[in-house]
Order: sequence, then C-alpha cells, then structure tokens
Amino acid sequence: MEYGSNVRFTFDFGDGSVPVNIDGTPATPPPSQVLSSHVYLETGQFKTSVIARSGGVQINIDRLLYVIAPLGVYTLNLTNSLVASNSPASMVVTWKSGPLAELTQAKVSWNDSTPTVIADFTDNQTYTHTYLERGNYIITVILSNPIDRKTLTTTIFVRAGITNFGCKASPLPVRVAGTITIHVNMAGAQAVTTTLVRQDGQLVAPISPASRKCFDLENQGENGKFYLTTASSNWVDDVIMPPYPVAFASQDLSFGLSTVRGVNDIH
Repeated sequence: MEYGSNVRFTFDFGDGSVPVNIDGTPATPPPSQVLSSHVYLETGQFKTSVIARSGGVQINIDRLLYVIAPLGVYTLNLTNSLVASNSPASMVVTWKSGPLAELTQAKVSWNDSTPTVIADFTDNQTYTHTYLERGNYIITVILSNPIDRKTLTTTIFVRAGITNFGCKASPLPVRVAGTITIHVNMAGAQAVTTTLVRQDGQLVAPISPASRKCFDLENQGENGKFYLTTASSNWVDDVIMPPYPVAFASQDLSFGLSTVRGVNDIH
C-alpha cells in the first residue's frame, strides 16, 4: 500500500455495533494515524479489528480488548479486631456495591516486619496473618486494576495470651482454721482476671488484674480435702485449670501441690 494513495479504514469494535468506515490519505512519509472512537456499554472481552483497503490491497489488524469497570465499593473486615500474639488473625475484603473486581491485584501490608503481599484479587477474599509481637497495627489493602485504585485500612489490636500459667499452694497440709497461701503465676499477659472456685460452686477469690499474685485461703473448721478450679481470662485468652486438691486437716498429711497450664503434680 503506497503512501499518498486513498485508503478506506474499517473499524469493527467487536460488540455488535455497526463497523465504522473512514476514508483518508496517509501522510508521507510515515508514521500517520487514523483514529476512531467508540463507547462500550458493557464490560467484557471483545475482538476488535481494523481493515485497510487501497487499490485492491487489504491489510487486517486484530486486537483483543478488555473492557472493565472502575472498582466498586469494598470494605475490610477483621474476623476479630482483638487477637492474641502468635495466633492467626484473619480478615476478608468484602464487596458491598457497584461493579465486581476484574483484572485486579491486591497489595496487603500487615504493618509489621513481614513483606507486603501482592497477588491477584477475587471478591470476598480472606487473608490470614500471625503477629509475633503485641501492639496496635494498621492493616492496609490496596486494590488496583488498569483504570482504578482503592485503599482500605483497618486497625487490629494484638495482645499477649496467658502463658506459663500455674498455681501453687503452700504450706500443704495445713491444720483446721489455718491459712493456705495460693500463688498464681503467669507471664506475658495483660488485664488478667483470675478466679478460684470450690467443687461446691463457692467462689473462693477473684484477682483482677494480675500478672503474679498471692492470696490466702482460710478455713473455719472444715476438715478434709477440697478441690479448687482456677480460671484466668483476658481480652484474648481463657485458661481453665483442672480441679486440684487443697487439704485442711486436724493431723499432718504428707502431700503437696503444684500446677502449670493444666498439668497437676501431686507429691
């Protein structure tokens, strides 16, 4: 096809609309452009073509065109905004209204020392992460496609669970009307409430808050062995120890007690 000759260009936009013909004379020397515009009413994948004809010569050019919409309205929702360190935290990016995501990537930053995660995005996708340290973290998710970009943020509160939890009673045994001191130990936890309950449901003692506490259990004439259940809880964790024996006796008994995170050792 010679420059300077008359050329007919036929544009087919692949959506069923009537092809557009444009007559022109390409400039000499090249390059030259012939433009035609079109508005697509729907999203989708369209096979477009341009045919150039001149003096019995025809040239075809085909292109695959993707028509997408701007991103709709999305929200970032945590399964639980308050989680324990070293435990999985999860969130979901939820579609609320407008067009669904197409050809979209998600860039997820957990705002700790871990690298940003970049991956293809699908609607209502769930993400999971484990924080190793306590703190307040702003999570950022950036959704982007070739024509739009949205930034979503939320805050997650990471607190320590109840670890190294245990109880120890001393002295054992103790005489009737004597006093036993109960030591409650735990490490790394905040805002912990601890209660001890007898096997008959009687509340012995509440401790709130406590990271390490001692309290006295007094007996007013009862004789025998009594079982106590120790329960501790904070924002992110609950620990219940198996019942363990505490003895009040009118004569010496030879046993002791120590418990650590659900394990009793009677000796």
